[in-house]
Amino acid sequence: MNEISSYQIYLNNKIPTKDIIKIHQLAVESSYSIYLYRDRAIADARNLPKLISFFFLSSKKKNIKLIIDGEDAKNCYEEIKQILDNHIEAQLRAEHKVYNNQSIVV
Repeated sequence: MNEISSYQIYLNNKIPTKDIIKIHQLAVESSYSIYLYRDRAIADARNLPKLISFFFLSSKKKNIKLIIDGEDAKNCYEEIKQILDNHIEAQLRAEHKVYNNQSIVV
């Protein structure tokens, strides 16, 4: 069963380019849909130029929302958390189960 999980993440440092590329690779090589949202801007992690712009324009000490769609979204989150371990603080999680006959507008 697919699920959508969202996480409120607090950036305490700028994210290095190599870590941004790791997030992009995870999105491209997996079946997850990964989105980042802040201040009316959203970036699909599969689109590397948008993802890089998103992080370069995000100031540290700012909250961003990480949205993961797919089976076992928590597993994907754990991988992203490992990549960003030195750059993020408190995370809050909201989980939503999605059935095949439902749709969600973000």
